[in-house]
Amino acid sequence: MTENTQAQATEEVVDTASSKTAKKIKRQGVTLKASKPTEAELKNYFAEEESTDRTDRYIAALDPRKAVKVKKHPSAKLPEYQTELSAGCDVCANLTYPKWLEPGQIESIPTGLSVAIPPGYELQVRSRSGLAKKGIVVANGIGTIDADFRGEIHILLLNVGKEKFQVDKGMRIAQLVLSKVDQVKWEVVESLDETERGTGGFGSTGV
Repeated sequence: MTENTQAQATEEVVDTASSKTAKKIKRQGVTLKASKPTEAELKNYFAEEESTDRTDRYIAALDPRKAVKVKKHPSAKLPEYQTELSAGCDVCANLTYPKWLEPGQIESIPTGLSVAIPPGYELQVRSRSGLAKKGIVVANGIGTIDADFRGEIHILLLNVGKEKFQVDKGMRIAQLVLSKVDQVKWEVVESLDETERGTGGFGSTGV
């Protein structure tokens, strides 16, 4: 983004799952009976906790979604889930003018969004099935946005169809999935444990 764009950007907090279901919580052998406790019930429920801890627990109980900070351009749209149990939220193109994708062409589409993903998580970029039916897919299969990346999110779209395709401002172009990840610590050894499969690779199990 340009300096002017960054100056106009605002910071918001986006939740990454549906808030329509609150979990039952037990404390000292007591269980909230309501599956969706009211705000007053939850405040009273955590009244005996330490103030800071109480606030965190209260927020988590009222809305168990994972909070992700996002900086957005004024014209950008926040990603949205289309159904209550959707795994991915749709992210939209933030364009001034429509862009055409010729067959075989790859284009970087801006979203106007920058995020701060919690440590231990990644934000996966996946194709939307509706666009895939038309030959428009995410060029790198499943993209990864790392927790330490702070730049604007761009979506690499590839037209694998036979006809040119127009990407419009505000169009839902991909879906984002927040996923927990673990980093690897490599341990160098002289040999590996034996398995029935062994070194069988491509096509080893048949077509």
